Amino acid sequence: MKINRVLRRAIVVLAAGIAASCPAQSGGWVPLINQPTFHAGTMFLLTDGRVLVNEVDATGFGTKHWWTLSPNSAGSYINGTWRQVADSIDDRLYFGSGVFADGRVIVSGGEYSTSGSETNHSEIYDPVGNFWTSVPPPAGWANIGDAPSVILSDGRFFVGSIFTNQTAIYDPTLGSWSAGPNKLNTRSSEETWTLLPDNTVLTWDCFGHPASQKYAPTIGSWVTCGNTPVGSDLVLSNSFETGAGILLPNGSVFCMGGPPVSALYTPPPNPLLPGTWTAGPVPPLVGGQTVGQEDGPSAILPNGNVLVSLGPVVPGGGTYGGPSYMFEYDGVNLVRATDPPPPTPIRANYFARMLVLPTGEILFDNSETNLYVYTNLPPPNAAYKPTVLSYPTYVEKGLPYGVKGYQFNGVSNGSSYGDEVNNATNYPLVRLNEILTRPVYYCRTFGHSTMGVQTGTNSVSTNFVVPRTVPAGKKQLHVVANGVPSDPVSVYVLDTSGVLSFGVDQGTLVSGTVSDLKASDNSYVIVNSGHGIAQLTLKGFVPTTYVIGTLGVDFEGGVNTSGVTQTLEFYNWVTNTYETIDTRAATLFDLNLNLFGSSPVSRFIDPSSREVVARVTYLAGFNFQARIDRFVWLTGP
Repeated sequence: MKINRVLRRAIVVLAAGIAASCPAQSGGWVPLINQPTFHAGTMFLLTDGRVLVNEVDATGFGTKHWWTLSPNSAGSYINGTWRQVADSIDDRLYFGSGVFADGRVIVSGGEYSTSGSETNHSEIYDPVGNFWTSVPPPAGWANIGDAPSVILSDGRFFVGSIFTNQTAIYDPTLGSWSAGPNKLNTRSSEETWTLLPDNTVLTWDCFGHPASQKYAPTIGSWVTCGNTPVGSDLVLSNSFETGAGILLPNGSVFCMGGPPVSALYTPPPNPLLPGTWTAGPVPPLVGGQTVGQEDGPSAILPNGNVLVSLGPVVPGGGTYGGPSYMFEYDGVNLVRATDPPPPTPIRANYFARMLVLPTGEILFDNSETNLYVYTNLPPPNAAYKPTVLSYPTYVEKGLPYGVKGYQFNGVSNGSSYGDEVNNATNYPLVRLNEILTRPVYYCRTFGHSTMGVQTGTNSVSTNFVVPRTVPAGKKQLHVVANGVPSDPVSVYVLDTSGVLSFGVDQGTLVSGTVSDLKASDNSYVIVNSGHGIAQLTLKGFVPTTYVIGTLGVDFEGGVNTSGVTQTLEFYNWVTNTYETIDTRAATLFDLNLNLFGSSPVSRFIDPSSREVVARVTYLAGFNFQARIDRFVWLTGP
């Protein structure tokens, strides 16, 4: 409720005399070795494994400054490093947000901003280009503020109005807003929105509690979900505040209340039906004091438990007390867990943020300069693992590849807070590591086929780009969702060496130079055949840094008519003859091929100069035109 939030930036409540009442659970807290030089606020997991963090001032007010935390070579965020990235256009505190399927991040509105209270300004961060782009508000919307939001399963951004029952949907592909369906209550202010496995979006009404409802995309409207259980009203009556909603692996949602209560929502088989509510556990007293989640974070753990941050509350709410106390929901009870050490916990709980890391650990900040990781976790439940079914055997640095399988988006939304913070992590990351050593490399993922959750045995996919810093050689590839990795599959990372020269042996060169062969960019070397033959010889040199065990080419090209045969040969320096590597029908479109010579490949490499030579021949009983878009040598140890 707005009347009390103006005081938030100055509220810091000390916890003297309040002691933990229960023993620690499975996890402990480890401080970052390299703590930030700034106060850390809202956090997002980028699809390249970095954590994007908004800098706040000492009172917790948002700034335009943003930073990234990158894991070290062993994949550790505790030993990670910080780097400042581009400033946003506006500052904002308490806002809607989400990570798109293309990896960009949207931040929308802001309860507080120097651009205006309850601002309607939005913008999108591009982590590849490192820049922010302004997004106009939905038509007719003067305010967005701290509106609830969620990324729908189809990848669009769904946001509610804090003053009316309107909603709006932003399409990142079209770059525009459209009107969404009106809610059943008067306004969306203070609500928590949670995406469900049936693609609906659950919320319990803060204005109109204890009622609840969900958005059903199949009919484009909201439908009632009934009232939360008697005695389990999740909303504080004075402040209208509530807590986080975490999707559990069994398909139900663990909903933490602003009051010291919780509830569980179980979706029905038919998404248009209400579903069922049951009462959840009541958090135990801490030092004789009641605790709830009058704004505060929760996050899923790899074993399916939920880490919950609670703070002191009084009946009705509106006090926004501190410090933060940690609990684990184990599926039955809320059990007291260890707290991060001072000074982090002394602030009120609404300052707190949680983020699920790809390691399964939980990153926690409290708008301070001290960040902690919840670690020493149990191993992930095997049933939650993504399954990789289709993947490339050979990959080049800097190029995109696709990977397909099951459950790439995980079994939970991951992180939740409410209308203030929307940093769900239900999207796939791709991680490479050496077979016998520890270096870990995150590949940037994009183009996820779905942004849904608990996709089960439905085939899903994503794309990834191998960083140029990855050394050549055999690697293990994992798809990771909410900190749970798939079983590894083996891929081979290849070095690339461009063609240094080429010659036309048969036919006539129409256009093109060596530079046109470096990239797949529709910039071609084009040859007209003579007497039904077009033949090119392409030369290059391979690295001397290791003994080469793999030699091939990335070859993309085609012809202008059907009925042409394409043959690739490598020169054998032992026999002084060409050796056929591949023969097939040439295509009218630009067919991309990775073609490799058989072992031992040393016969294709001049032992003195390291020169390699390939010959491409197009043959038909008539004249035609051949084109090569890309021709690059591929090598690996």
